[in-house]
Amino acid sequence: MVFGSDTPTRPEFEALGEEHRVVPITRRLLADGETPVGVYRKLAGGSGTFLLESAEQGRSWSRYSFVGVRCPAVLTEIDGRTAWVGPAPVAPVSADPLTALRQTTLALRSPRRADLPPLTGGLVGYLAYDAVRRLERLPSTARDDLGLPDLAMMLATDLAVLDHSDGSILLVANVMPGPGERSTAYDEAVARLDAMTAGLAAPTPPTVSTLHPRKPV
Repeated sequence: MVFGSDTPTRPEFEALGEEHRVVPITRRLLADGETPVGVYRKLAGGSGTFLLESAEQGRSWSRYSFVGVRCPAVLTEIDGRTAWVGPAPVAPVSADPLTALRQTTLALRSPRRADLPPLTGGLVGYLAYDAVRRLERLPSTARDDLGLPDLAMMLATDLAVLDHSDGSILLVANVMPGPGERSTAYDEAVARLDAMTAGLAAPTPPTVSTLHPRKPV
């Protein structure tokens, strides 16, 4: 494990780009004083971002916490048909949202690396309960008073992954270069890693609050 270096190297990236539509560029940093919420506030905190955490058996925290820093597009449905909000990474896609979801995940495969956590990018979001009606014939008796789509999946391209086992943070910038764009795409990914590194170095403003603030005397 080498802290601060970018993986893969440019020549390795060029070779991987011949076979894979998506290639993650990563940088591991030592950050044992950071918390998941603190990292989220430094790097994300706006729309198109997320924080994923879990606890094992409701007690101890799991090994990883995932902070989604950049999600440039959302796969959703409008009037029952597939729709991309933002630049679509793949086209064409099926008019059926669930089929489009399957097509997109198959098209955006990335190389497997033993040193990577289980989530390094891809589609993150929700499937509504009523999405099952696209698979089975079920009665529709409830009134749709919310008008929410059956699915909304953000395309996460940049992440910060906290590894609680060794106090490190893995920064991930996924690259989806077209033909002849690999060199430029690699430079852009490294620039995004640099921006996340600088963001982590910035101080976090205090957020201490009390449930019952003291009244002035």
